[in-house]
Amino acid sequence: MTVTIPTTEWVVDCLRTADLGRIAQRYAGNVLLDLDMPMWRVQLQGRDAASQVLEEQLRELPNLRTTWVRATLADDTVVAEYELRWDGPDGEHLSRAVSIFRLAADQITEHSDYCCGAWTPQDIARNKAEAPIVRWKPTTGGPE
Repeated sequence: MTVTIPTTEWVVDCLRTADLGRIAQRYAGNVLLDLDMPMWRVQLQGRDAASQVLEEQLRELPNLRTTWVRATLADDTVVAEYELRWDGPDGEHLSRAVSIFRLAADQITEHSDYCCGAWTPQDIARNKAEAPIVRWKPTTGGPE
């Protein structure tokens, strides 16, 4: 028996396993990558330019891992919110983002990413001390 994975499920799998390089491998030749971060935004057109900037960003995130993903799937679109963590010189850093992927067949034609920026261990501790988080997702993925 052959199991068929829905056309868009592979995107969620890439996010879940923090395999963002595999996402870039599926960029269409004319992909639009639109990255929005605090105080910075860039739009790149084309597989080579989009893949290069994604690869450059990934090199700066050692031991990258995803702590949680919540995705909404449609036939040609994936909307996913997720949290990434990585090792920084002063401890574990995190970032939360929402990405919208538009697909044609098995290729990404548009990737829009809205990111909160990188949080240092000090930022994380300050947030926990000053602002209540009802559903904080720790690295283990279990209740905190």
